[in-house]
Amino acid sequence: MVKRFDGREYNELRKINIKLNVVDNAKGSAIFSFGDTVALAAVYGPKPSKMSLDYDKAFLRVRYNMLTFSTPERKKPTPGRREIELSEVIKRALEPALLLEEIPGSIVDIYIEILNADAGTRTASINAASLALSLAGIPMKDLVVGLAVGKIGEKIVVDLNKEEEDYDSEKLKKDPEKSKYIEYYGEGRATDIPVAIIPSEKKFTLIQLDGEISNKELNDALNLALEKSLEIKNLMKSNILKHLSSSGNFIY
Repeated sequence: MVKRFDGREYNELRKINIKLNVVDNAKGSAIFSFGDTVALAAVYGPKPSKMSLDYDKAFLRVRYNMLTFSTPERKKPTPGRREIELSEVIKRALEPALLLEEIPGSIVDIYIEILNADAGTRTASINAASLALSLAGIPMKDLVVGLAVGKIGEKIVVDLNKEEEDYDSEKLKKDPEKSKYIEYYGEGRATDIPVAIIPSEKKFTLIQLDGEISNKELNDALNLALEKSLEIKNLMKSNILKHLSSSGNFIY
């Protein structure tokens, strides 16, 4: 029976790997991976800042960067337009969960590096940053969970990989080895929907959409995202608790 390109079911996430406090001089840091997509986030602060003294809450800065070796395509070492835009997207996805008013007059910096890219870099970055913020002790209402859902051909799936992002049934018909996947996905192209969620509130802090999808299909995709966000949050939380327990920082 034909399944997805990598053998998963429609509601199955890629393998998730989490490593915590991997950057020695950061207040909190984490590596989060969806399959072959690997994001590293490091948090510095809160620290006093003149630029935030006039505000009643802390100032959050995010820098997202793809390392030159993270993708097969040639990439300039300096941040490009897409990286600048994604830095702002990630910042806006995280801010609703942060209690920045509890640390006024300070600044919090998040540095994100993409170590390897195979679709879903912004959502992996959100998860790595959320973990790092928690470890840094930044006040939060809840972890923020990032993941992608989408419509591939005629099929709603979770956690798209690169092949699925590039899906085009017309092109697959010309490929004898991959034309069989049309039986699973159906006719059409891909619609990618990266989202970020505060699971405890069932609140979306990010919804982006690239492609075409009906209202019913979008509703089905977002419900699937809500369901899987709890699975990811529980995994993130269990890793934090294990790390704090092993380091002697117990939570009561």
